[in-house]
Amino acid sequence: MKAVRMYTNRALGSALIFGLAMTTGTSLAMVDPGGSVERIDLPRMGHLFAAGYQQRMSRSPLWDEFLASHGEGWRASWDARTGVPRWIMGPGIQFAPNDEESVERIARGFIADHADLLRVANSDLRLAHARRAAGRWFLTFDRYYDGVPVGGARVDFRFMQDGRLTLIGADPHPDVDLDVNPRLDASAAAAIALSSVGGTSDPESEARLLIVPIADGRGVGYTLTWEVVALTSSPLGRWIHLIDAETGEIVARKNEIRYADLSGTIGGTILPVTPSDEPVPRDFAYEDISIDGEPDIQSDAQGSWSAEVSSGDHDVESGLHGLWVRVQNQAGDNAALAEVVPADTPTDLIWDDANSLIAERNVYYHTGLVHDYMKAIDGEFTSLDYDMPARVEADGACNAYWNGFAMTFFRAGGQCPSIAKIADVVYHEYGHGVTQWASGGQATGAMHEGFSDYLAVTIMNDSRVGRGFFGEGTHLRDCVNNRVYPANECGGETHCVGEAHCGALWDARTNLIGALGEQEGTVLSDSLWHYARYGHANDDLDYYIDYLLMDDDDGDLTNGTVHGELLFPALAAHGFVETIRNSKSVIYDADTPDLVADPGDEISCVVGYALPAGAMAATGLSASLRSLTPKLLVTKQSADLPDVDPGGEGDNSADPFLLSVDAGVTEVEDVQVVVELTANPNFFSRTDTLTFRIGRSNLLLVDDDPAEEFASYYETPLEGLGNFPNRWTRRDTGWLSIYPFNGFDTVIWFCGNAAVETLDEAERALLASYLDGGGNLFLSGQNIGEEIGSEDFFGKYLKSEFVNANSHLPLAEGVPGDELSNDWLLFFTGEGGANNWISPDVVRAVGGARDALFYSTTADGAGVVYEGDYKLVYLPFNFEGVSGQNGSTSRKSVLNDVLQFFGVPVGVRAIEIEAIAAPEGNLIRWRLVGAEADLAGVNVDRIDSGTVRRLNEKLIVGRSEYVDQGAHLDGIYRYRIVTVDAETGEESGSREIVLRRGQTPGIPASAYLRQNAPNPFNPSTVISFGLAESGPVTLAIYDLTGRRIAGLIDEELAVGTHSVAWDGRTDAGLVVPSGVYLYRLRSEGFTASRRMLLIK
Repeated sequence: MKAVRMYTNRALGSALIFGLAMTTGTSLAMVDPGGSVERIDLPRMGHLFAAGYQQRMSRSPLWDEFLASHGEGWRASWDARTGVPRWIMGPGIQFAPNDEESVERIARGFIADHADLLRVANSDLRLAHARRAAGRWFLTFDRYYDGVPVGGARVDFRFMQDGRLTLIGADPHPDVDLDVNPRLDASAAAAIALSSVGGTSDPESEARLLIVPIADGRGVGYTLTWEVVALTSSPLGRWIHLIDAETGEIVARKNEIRYADLSGTIGGTILPVTPSDEPVPRDFAYEDISIDGEPDIQSDAQGSWSAEVSSGDHDVESGLHGLWVRVQNQAGDNAALAEVVPADTPTDLIWDDANSLIAERNVYYHTGLVHDYMKAIDGEFTSLDYDMPARVEADGACNAYWNGFAMTFFRAGGQCPSIAKIADVVYHEYGHGVTQWASGGQATGAMHEGFSDYLAVTIMNDSRVGRGFFGEGTHLRDCVNNRVYPANECGGETHCVGEAHCGALWDARTNLIGALGEQEGTVLSDSLWHYARYGHANDDLDYYIDYLLMDDDDGDLTNGTVHGELLFPALAAHGFVETIRNSKSVIYDADTPDLVADPGDEISCVVGYALPAGAMAATGLSASLRSLTPKLLVTKQSADLPDVDPGGEGDNSADPFLLSVDAGVTEVEDVQVVVELTANPNFFSRTDTLTFRIGRSNLLLVDDDPAEEFASYYETPLEGLGNFPNRWTRRDTGWLSIYPFNGFDTVIWFCGNAAVETLDEAERALLASYLDGGGNLFLSGQNIGEEIGSEDFFGKYLKSEFVNANSHLPLAEGVPGDELSNDWLLFFTGEGGANNWISPDVVRAVGGARDALFYSTTADGAGVVYEGDYKLVYLPFNFEGVSGQNGSTSRKSVLNDVLQFFGVPVGVRAIEIEAIAAPEGNLIRWRLVGAEADLAGVNVDRIDSGTVRRLNEKLIVGRSEYVDQGAHLDGIYRYRIVTVDAETGEESGSREIVLRRGQTPGIPASAYLRQNAPNPFNPSTVISFGLAESGPVTLAIYDLTGRRIAGLIDEELAVGTHSVAWDGRTDAGLVVPSGVYLYRLRSEGFTASRRMLLIK
């Protein structure tokens, strides 16, 4: 059998095409059972919303005509393959719909007026769905071609409570063009389907024609198919087949029974949370009761029942069935209760182990509970108002499923309990039924799973799903997670994407509760989740447009929603909405344009923000800035930014922030500022922590790539060598003048992937002036020789002759015996490098320079070194591509050699020191970072009243501690750790620490940071630390990526012990998920960090 892949995406507007055909009968399950019958997984494609195309279409005549008719303020997202606006949203067009007939008439009038824009005619559309919910109208038309439905083709309308049309969705597949007369008849197609799975026909369905969109790299094509249903018993299946009506090939096939691996806490008549809970009594509501064989009566909501009878005794019987559920035991007789009850004598009818299974009682109670919960959300939802079959103790293990009409729960086995004992599995399976009917059968499998998980966790008020599934203390999934749509890390698997859905919905619920309180927040969260499904979205992303629309108060999503600042971060964190992002953060010297934040300088700060092409515009942008260190004082803290259109960006260069660098800064260091952005819609508001470098280095890093970010491939090894360069970036900072070169001994300049203007005329003049002044230049970049090899600059200053463009293997070797490159072996592919070996040049040394590198096994020059009135290392390839793989030379090793060639100190610096008052004396410990191979050793000094005394007689080598055995008296001691360079014998760095020895109450002997308590914690914990000296202190929380999420302390503190609580929230007040977090303390002469674990 030839399997043809069928693609689905937002442009196609289709869930896995099968969802279009079925509005009932969908089976959704907890776990996929596998089996021998082939399953075809249909991949998904993303939007084709190119920024340039969006901008062109926003200026098209058809769109201008639309705006002329309906006013400004409307925005559209255009499908680049069809030229149709996928969504149109704006302030609204006033209508007055009052019933289904009038709202359809209005929608068809709009389609007729804009047929050219939407590329569809009314004659090809059939009303599929019209519903009024929460005062809003939801309309969907399905598109037909020559009387045959087109899978996923549709047009949607949303009307607000006041009758305004505010949202139009169009995905009509206007380019269908094929013969709808099948060569293969229905009976032949059915035979093919039945044979493929060894199944039987479904008596409740008939074969029908369906046009299926099929996408490949060339675009979207269309195939006429027969949709045929086949039933199998092993594995249990309801197989939807799409059979090519021309060739008889199976285009796609899918089992409508979806298995899911749910587990959770159990509650109900017997077990309230998990299978291991202590049983508790619960009333059974709306249960059928028979008296003397007469037709049933029902108990009420409190389980009470009554009937008029004659005097004497009466036979009272009941089974576990009622208005909303009918429990069926698949492993034996159904539960049955029979009592003889005397008249006028109140009698309790008790279900216990003598007349029923605990699994039967559990399912009865929890099905009634979830039914009532949904009624509280939407009293007009009646699709599940029937005695739903609930089958317990079914063959199999560790599973449950929904088949479109009934629920089935497997018996105990495979290390799992009887699944009916788990309350939230009951809620989950019931949730599939709610989604099936509320979404009109259009929801994707991932939406089904995520929505069912949400229903379970919101009822339980606990983020864990399926507690107790594999035993006490276990659970299947947690809606507090970091899963991001489309979950590429797990191949977009249905349950995996479902985790992203539940994560987004749960995080939104958490934010709402934090702002509105538990009751109001939960009610609003549940309502948004449920009513958004009436939009019948058949795409994971489209659902959240309806979700946000339900929160809107004016029908215009372009200006935000009522609670957008709480909802949008949750949806964006899981990849379901596109949001604004920080795209630029640059500081400029406001006094002298040298791009360096020198001590005492007044500097300006520019930040920029960008929007993806598919997002809505951001307007009314303003920002405020605050510093996290006293070394950087903010003198102008607010700024305005221009509006940002989809696919565009903007910054505050016209209104920059102003700051002042403390004149006492003595070293190059990184400092942080916090920028808070406010914008419309309000959910674009965000907070970013940005890092800037202050102080002057002896080294300047020039990033001359016009588009790509490669600076980290240089900064990381340089910092590892104890050198922290100042940086200029072509993309952010603009043209480079002579000023930045003043005072820099060494310039490291790379051109990255630049193919043109690698070194333009102005830059060549700049470099010539710098080199004439005797500077040191390390230059790297492909295409430089190819572009300017004929210029005088190339020979005069780069001391090179361009030979040709190299096409050899990505390997270069140093020259044996060369002072610089003797042992270099450079490899340009594999992890560790930028993998941008594209078009390196071949060069030859001239003008007194020497060839120091050759491409492997050739005489083709790959590097030039010059020592004269200036020093030069020129590499005609992308140095960031050096990977260090397979035993080759690393970038750090090369830069270490180059810096030493230039005479730049390469040292080690102590970054953490600890001092302890031990019985034998004061114990000093340290930890070093940097090029330790170049370290000769460490000295320890004690400073008494300004007098420095060297304690060790010989350099300390191979150890990281020292005991000052002469220090026994109480008092204050100051120590300094000094590193010594191996080659020069000179001091290369130092750090100091103070120790207070003696029993001074409340004052620690030295600074310390304790482990937080409790740990693990939920929801809050306390961090304690001690200071031996007064001074500025910062204490901040970081995630494992190094992103700062919360600042707890940034102020001057006195000596002594201190503690501060953290409530598990970010600076913006958002609750962080479970996980490992770092907390870092910085004070004068002391830095320490520890880990803590948040578990929910």
